[in-house]
Amino acid sequence: MVLIQQTSSTVEINKNKTVAFSGYRTSKIERTFKNSGIFHKIVIEIHKVIYNLYRQEECTTFIVGASDGFDLIVAEFILLAKEFFPDIMLVVAVPFIDQEKNYSQYDQEVYHWVLKNADYVHLVSKEYHDRAFLDRNDYMLNNSSHLICYYNGVRGGTMYTVNRAKKQNVNIINIYN
Repeated sequence: MVLIQQTSSTVEINKNKTVAFSGYRTSKIERTFKNSGIFHKIVIEIHKVIYNLYRQEECTTFIVGASDGFDLIVAEFILLAKEFFPDIMLVVAVPFIDQEKNYSQYDQEVYHWVLKNADYVHLVSKEYHDRAFLDRNDYMLNNSSHLICYYNGVRGGTMYTVNRAKKQNVNIINIYN
């Protein structure tokens, strides 16, 4: 069991029933995948995988990093799914304060809505530093037994997270395939 803290409250979660997510930011998805229906495909695949992990593995805790793109798509889906599965929890791992300041206006609004409605928010660092995003990814993997990713081999934070998950024997489900 791992303790996750949000302000003054603490809750226990079971690592074996927890899922982390990693994928590309909006700009990288749009630049790398010229498919106009790519975001719809991602939502459909997320739905399938989350539903299967919930039903078959009894996973009820989901940790996202709240970057624009894949993370916010996942977070929105999980918050909407809570209407049908009230026992699931959304944990948002924020790498540093003001992470969202360079997001589009729309993504900033989604980001703030996600943080407001998440069950727990874990702030990894108060300020940006060179490893802020990697530390956030490490936190998510250290508290999860599954990683759902959208990864096609492009270098970056998702590659780091997938490689680290392999080393930690975290179950990896790549919805890119």
